[in-house]
Amino acid sequence: MFRRWVLHCKQDTDYFFLCSFGGTDGKYHYNDTWSFDLRTRKWSELQCIGFIPSPREGHAAAIVGNVIYVFGGRGVDGKDLGDLAAFKISSAYHSALPI
Repeated sequence: MFRRWVLHCKQDTDYFFLCSFGGTDGKYHYNDTWSFDLRTRKWSELQCIGFIPSPREGHAAAIVGNVIYVFGGRGVDGKDLGDLAAFKISSAYHSALPI
């Protein structure tokens, strides 16, 4: 399904949860958020709310508790981004954070 991979993994009690945000397929940049359920082996696009970060590639991400933090990357215009965003997994809520 994906030709782009920016995956973040979280162990949630008895299973692992994979999440993908943004990335590029070489033609387009994306800012969508997907989850992969290892039990059902199916991808689902998450319907996120809040401040959705701009499309990007090459960003870094880390999971702390129930939140995925996304930093930087390159935008559609190829310029480096220096922003920080948080994605709360349980509510599918994105927010921008001051740096």
